[in-house]
Amino acid sequence: MTLAKIHKIIYSNSAYLTLNNNTRTTLMGLPSKRRTKQSKRDRASHFALTPKQFIDCPKCKHPTLPHRACAFCGTYRGRQIIKTKEPRKSK
Repeated sequence: MTLAKIHKIIYSNSAYLTLNNNTRTTLMGLPSKRRTKQSKRDRASHFALTPKQFIDCPKCKHPTLPHRACAFCGTYRGRQIIKTKEPRKSK
């Protein structure tokens, strides 16, 4: 088998693909240097999850998310926003 008959040759130590007409095309972008463990940790330091911040509803004292109507009693900023069928009793 001659080199002219080989359709594709992929070199294991480079990211180039050699075709029949000796043109080189890049398969994909590769990093020029390896990212160290510390650099990886520094980059991912802001990926940490933060716990949800709850407030107590002023009317029924159930925990709710801020700037949202209470799912238990349906009030927001002292006004009835969501109509409930019957008022629930708080625990």
